[in-house]
Amino acid sequence: ECSCDNGFNGDDCSKSDADMENLKRTREKLLGGLSTLMTTTTTDSSNSSAPVPVASASDLLSLGNSLALITQKASELSPAAVQQSLDICSTIVSGASSSASDGATSTITVESSGGILNTLNSIMSTEPDSTTSGSGSGSETASSAAKDVLTSFTATLLNNAANNAAAMNDATVVVAPSVVILDNFRLSVSPLAVPVLNGGVSSVGFTTPLSALEEASGIPSSGISLVEDANASGETAWNVAVVSIPVSQYDNNPLLIEKNLSYSTNPITVHVTTQNNADGPAYAVFTLQHVESQGDLGVVVEGDWVNELNGAEAYPLVNTTCVSNETSAVNTTCPNGYVVQHVCDGAMNGQLSSRCPEVQILPECAILQSNGLPSSEGCEVLSFGPSSTTCKCAMGGPG
Repeated sequence: ECSCDNGFNGDDCSKSDADMENLKRTREKLLGGLSTLMTTTTTDSSNSSAPVPVASASDLLSLGNSLALITQKASELSPAAVQQSLDICSTIVSGASSSASDGATSTITVESSGGILNTLNSIMSTEPDSTTSGSGSGSETASSAAKDVLTSFTATLLNNAANNAAAMNDATVVVAPSVVILDNFRLSVSPLAVPVLNGGVSSVGFTTPLSALEEASGIPSSGISLVEDANASGETAWNVAVVSIPVSQYDNNPLLIEKNLSYSTNPITVHVTTQNNADGPAYAVFTLQHVESQGDLGVVVEGDWVNELNGAEAYPLVNTTCVSNETSAVNTTCPNGYVVQHVCDGAMNGQLSSRCPEVQILPECAILQSNGLPSSEGCEVLSFGPSSTTCKCAMGGPG
């Protein structure tokens, strides 16, 4: 990724500091005007000035398209503009959620919602340290706030897709998934997915979306298999949305940095609803493609082996000589990268010896919590290799 020299800004580094500030102020004004358009006034004589949110589907889609035009250049969005954009997004998402009741069709679909989705993509492209006013506990990054809105909107899109598919009233119709591929997330919405019995297990599979270039390059997609509980009753149909977000969107999480944690795969979120009160999947099996090859997974890394007199293999020996009345802390790096520390406290006159330990790198499957930290509860590793890890994670199951 290229970066501009000091005093130069913008996507092509052609804007001066003053130019960029003017552009940011302009976008703030445009967003302020759009926010004003989002309310009208009632003609209710008892309260003639009470604002009424714009709620029709066409209005919401139009506002989303206008918002996308204003926010299309992430480099020109100030923290204030990011907050304005998120507020408008939240209002649109809230309106979209209530615009169609269960059983009613909606024009707010994945295909028609490019405006709001592109806006969220732009917000996730802003500077990593951009913050917004959080709810209740200080601030959060703009990317994190955008992911929260995306989660809410995905649930709405899934509900609308399920209602629209059910309205066809034809059980033989197979509804193709709706797919969106943007720089900062991939989204796939699949209504009325029916588990298929295979080898005594009923399941239905999905993959994360790939761009045409990725497919042509032979890049594999991550896979998700939702498995039906063996005791599930009645006919089952699931509505499923899959969201994949690049691991780079989590690199700047201060909690991950503090705990020295990192992710080797792009995190995936799966939304599932059921038709006609059917049972949900009992568990999900994820085959997660590694962002980079993990050649050391499962390998015992011990460095250079040495032979003891009895022929048994042992790990390298680290020796440190301590001298009376001299204090020191000596760090020695083993061949496998582990650091052995010997502390001479001044009282000892002699040699300290330690062996380099065995190090084995193993993957861990986990569910991301709301703060971005992983929790392995409910998940287990089924298999792993240099290019992928397969995980099994529990879901709701019957009821």
